Amino acid sequence: MDVIKITARNIFYEVFEPFKRAYDNFRDDHVWFRHLSRSGGVIVPDEEARSLRCHLIGAADFTKPLRRIIAKVLANHNESRPRLPDGSDRPIELVLGSKSTIQLAKANAASRGEN
Repeated sequence: MDVIKITARNIFYEVFEPFKRAYDNFRDDHVWFRHLSRSGGVIVPDEEARSLRCHLIGAADFTKPLRRIIAKVLANHNESRPRLPDGSDRPIELVLGSKSTIQLAKANAASRGEN
């Protein structure tokens, strides 16, 4: 169990470091990043491109400047072309979504008769 905890901590801080530099506010940077790391989301597969797009829906309401920083950090992460670790080698793209994304998904499902 200790190895899992240490590995999770190392991954968290590896991703946290670019956010911390971009946000440049040591008073509450860890709070906002923790909100982001605990976000729910919507996964949208793109069968033609054989990829996944993950819309992170923040547990907290991010301000516009903070949303820009998060979007930039996620875009930089996406440039590394992360892959799904299931052997399929499908690319994963992380984007910052919003709560309205979920509402649109419900509306689209209702229009198709999928309640």
